Amino acid sequence: MGRPNRKGITVKCGHCEAEFKAWPSMRAKYCCTDCFYEHMISQRKERFWKKVHKTDGCWLWKGAIGPTGYGFASDGLAHRVSWEMANGEIPATMQVLHKCDVRNCVRPDHLFLGTNADNRADSVTKRRHAHGETSGKAKLTAQQVAEIKQRLTSEPRSSIAADYGVCYATITAIAIGKRWKHLG
Repeated sequence: MGRPNRKGITVKCGHCEAEFKAWPSMRAKYCCTDCFYEHMISQRKERFWKKVHKTDGCWLWKGAIGPTGYGFASDGLAHRVSWEMANGEIPATMQVLHKCDVRNCVRPDHLFLGTNADNRADSVTKRRHAHGETSGKAKLTAQQVAEIKQRLTSEPRSSIAADYGVCYATITAIAIGKRWKHLG
């Protein structure tokens, strides 16, 4: 082939297909850094969406799933990556929440931004938070609370507390509806 002239050889950009001059030793594939980054972003999106099973409802992440049920992409939680690809950067104080409550769903229109307080409130509203027997702090079962409520009509709170191994304040909280209120 011979030596190229001082102006290099003509090469097509791997992203926009514009022609540009480059030295063969450079192995240049892109005409500018913008094209390089655009190509990298499109490759990232292609790799990401290959790991998604799209249905009429949720779009389910087929890649790695953590112990809490959320999907893991190579660069973060899958639902957060999906939201960023569709909407841009996530502000530092915000979280990405699910409208559908399916943890491995990455469908952008099933996701929305909210604060930590919004996330907690959403959890309580949708009854996904630990409460009653599902709470790690629970010392009583729903059946025991029902028995306590029956006994409150005729027995002193101190004796009920002693029988169930809880404090007087716990029995009072049940009596006034501050605790175990979901049982009615």
